[in-house]
Amino acid sequence: MDHWCYRDTVTILESVNPSYTELQLKQLLEDTESPITKKIQSKLYQGIIDRKHIDFDDIPNSKGNFSRYSGYASIMQTLDALRSFANEESNKELIQHCDDVLRVIDMIQSYDDLYEKGFGLEKDTIILEYNLFVYTIIQATSSLLYTYIDFVKNPNQKNYTIQLKNTKTRADLFYMEQIKKMRTILGKSTQYREYLTGLLGVKNNFIGSSTMIGIATVSAIAFSIVPVCRELIYQYYSLSSRVSDYLEQQAAFLEMNRSRLEANTVIDPEKKGKIIRKQTKIADHFRKLSDKLKVSNARSSHTRESMIKKDNKLMRIDRLRDEIESSPIELI
Repeated sequence: MDHWCYRDTVTILESVNPSYTELQLKQLLEDTESPITKKIQSKLYQGIIDRKHIDFDDIPNSKGNFSRYSGYASIMQTLDALRSFANEESNKELIQHCDDVLRVIDMIQSYDDLYEKGFGLEKDTIILEYNLFVYTIIQATSSLLYTYIDFVKNPNQKNYTIQLKNTKTRADLFYMEQIKKMRTILGKSTQYREYLTGLLGVKNNFIGSSTMIGIATVSAIAFSIVPVCRELIYQYYSLSSRVSDYLEQQAAFLEMNRSRLEANTVIDPEKKGKIIRKQTKIADHFRKLSDKLKVSNARSSHTRESMIKKDNKLMRIDRLRDEIESSPIELI
């Protein structure tokens, strides 16, 4: 299996196992029958399952079919408007970011059949994974919206550039990094389908079970996807904002954009002034929503980093070996 499957898990293990080389850790993870491998996967997943009770708002009601999600139209219209704006300004960076999100949306929709089966069979792992992916699409779209704020302040400015980064108030780069990781994982269609199919067949609904760990492809995909889900669920676990807050922000953006387009076509000075005043009012509302979400993301990012650092300590190999040796069942 390609190294990309293990990259994030190896990084986690390296942070608390300095005596092991990257190659040694990769070889360890590739041994699907090893009790240590099973234990690592179990520990990674446990951090997710312990914090699975996140308010995903209306996302679960789509039952694994993203196009049925109530916020789907808003997300697609927002990305379409942002991409049109980027084209007007010949902004290659923003075009690429929009395309990355749109590509992940296409990929998620290509697995609708398996996600829907997961919901129907009440498979917690598949349901949680789907909810996290959709929520991340919403967050990434919101991150791209923040780059529009400065443009709204001065619609006549030229050479608009986009620089996504993590700050004390936003995790924009974090969300887009997760989108890129999702694109890589979901892009392995044959392997990812095998992984989801494997999850559908697990009786105890646990990704670290022996019934799954013996399947090399499923195990490898799990080692690539669980660290991503872990990062995301730690981020959302303490996020005080609601999913609906981000959709409201998108709605304000779309209204603001329609007003901007209308102002560009009106010649009469009086009408133009009225539209601009309306645009300013909408822009103020948009900024207030954005500021509210900034505070929420800042707190959550700090908590995420603290939780990950704490839980990574549980991944020390010597400690895992001690746990295995004290539990005869795990040696089987």
